[in-house]
Amino acid sequence: WLHRLFLMTVVPADRDVNSMLREEKASNINMFLLTLSHCVNLGMSAHFIASVLEDLLKKKTLVTKATLSNESPALYLDSKDVSKKRFALSAFRSELANQTAIFLQNNILGFRLLDTSVLPTQKASLYELKLGGISPMFEQSWTYEYGSVSSAMSLGFMLQKTKVRGEYDIATAARNNNNGNHMFMMMAMMQGGGMPGSQKKPSKLRRDLLSSGDEIGHVFSCMNWDLANQTASFWMCEDVFEKFSDYHFRLIRTDGWFCLPHGDAKLGDAKHIG
Repeated sequence: WLHRLFLMTVVPADRDVNSMLREEKASNINMFLLTLSHCVNLGMSAHFIASVLEDLLKKKTLVTKATLSNESPALYLDSKDVSKKRFALSAFRSELANQTAIFLQNNILGFRLLDTSVLPTQKASLYELKLGGISPMFEQSWTYEYGSVSSAMSLGFMLQKTKVRGEYDIATAARNNNNGNHMFMMMAMMQGGGMPGSQKKPSKLRRDLLSSGDEIGHVFSCMNWDLANQTASFWMCEDVFEKFSDYHFRLIRTDGWFCLPHGDAKLGDAKHIG
């Protein structure tokens, strides 16, 4: 069940952007780690919880009977045992390791790991990255807002070694969800309206992350976004920052699973502010 919890946390359901919903708690790595800590506080075996976390930190691919839904795509069926599913975890491991290290540095986790060799070793620092370049068409839109009716706190970012243009962006998502008109998609996200009866296709970004992992990019869900200043801020261990400094930084939404348009930036462009 912890495998399923992790999958549902880092890869929330491929939601219908035409539906109205509100999240009261962000589905991100911090929530998962806080849940593990709470389980230990309730009396569950710290050794068992730690072993599950270490397993997730080390494995590039997770083979499990846990599913994301009752209709997990056939793409994820394990070739050796069709009762199990095979999910790529490598797109989410970097943030899991980063946040676990931050929790340990601040004595928040509440239990110890026997093997910390996969964790960053340098201290965490606060970084700020000003993106800019957001089109006036989207500038005042709740697409970039945390408090939107569509989904609160569904913003994150993806780091790509080679920037993939087009196939994961908002325009492609609009074509998949609202017959090619991105303005209809925007209206749906802001008002919970949209076009009834439109044919919705699964998100290509979400599907590719689960099948190809970090070949697509490294996903980070723990960040703050200042729409007025078009600035993202986040805590990251300094060795993680150095490792990915030359990677392209792309804002993503995890309710519709698409990249948002903004000015070109790399992680290394971020300023150390604390």
